[in-house]
Amino acid sequence: MESTIRNQLITFHSDTLHAVKTVFKLESPGRMDEAVDLLQEWILKQTHFIKKIYPRIYLESILISSKGSVEIAKRRIEKMCTMRTFSPQLFDKTDAKNDLMELHDIIKTINLPKLTEDHYRITLIKITAKPLPLQYSNLDFFKFIIILAEYIKLHDYCQGFTIILDHRDANVMDFVTRTNLYELQNVISLLTEGYGIRMKGLHIISSSKVVDTLVIIFKQVFSAKLATRIHVHKTIETLFEFVPKSLLPEDLGGDERSISTLYDEWLQELSTEDHINYMNMMRGACTNEKLRLIDHLDENLGLSGTFRALAFD
Repeated sequence: MESTIRNQLITFHSDTLHAVKTVFKLESPGRMDEAVDLLQEWILKQTHFIKKIYPRIYLESILISSKGSVEIAKRRIEKMCTMRTFSPQLFDKTDAKNDLMELHDIIKTINLPKLTEDHYRITLIKITAKPLPLQYSNLDFFKFIIILAEYIKLHDYCQGFTIILDHRDANVMDFVTRTNLYELQNVISLLTEGYGIRMKGLHIISSSKVVDTLVIIFKQVFSAKLATRIHVHKTIETLFEFVPKSLLPEDLGGDERSISTLYDEWLQELSTEDHINYMNMMRGACTNEKLRLIDHLDENLGLSGTFRALAFD
């Protein structure tokens, strides 16, 4: 964690590591090591897992996102490995800067450097293109999010995430009409049930009337519990009631570096040789379904359920 603390892209409070462990009852001496050992031993016994050894900090991060539960952590790893096998198209990009060049002028996704007082990380998604290019697909955006999620599991340490979706300069209908519900549900399931992204709140900034349709879409793919955490802000001022203004980029009236500056820094970080090599290695963390002892395929993929049809005029 020492190298992470020195990283200007993700900083921590002096008590973050201890405070987060305490929340999930992992602060006792040896408790985290014991949980990591149990998790690693379980992985070694899974005949259908192709990758057997993970960095300890990666397993520790999964345990934190699982509220300290080894059993939940097992399900998260199972979910991620199975998804890499059955949805390989989500993981086929490893260099955020050069593999996804067309995305950079359309959507900028960043994690802000400073944590909130209660140790939550703020993720900001800024849509900059209006209108969207004809060739745009949400799939590239999802691939970028996965590259970022892999980085988070290895380097970040927080209770969870507050997500800001800044649609002020975008055409909301553009995104609504191009949203594939099946694809979106698949990715949300991967992020929440696999990577264990714990969402404290989703804040959408937009004065468009179409934003209500966007909220309907999100409510279809989020759990009932997470759906209650969606907030719409017609202006930036009401966002400050939930997110400290000082932590936000200067574009949103805060004290932090601009969105463009932070995004460029993130692109450099996510495109280092070390991270690209790590992403390529993690692509191999999948399954050999012929060796799976018990068939829980639908459960692991999280693909069950139905969607209500939406008509967009």
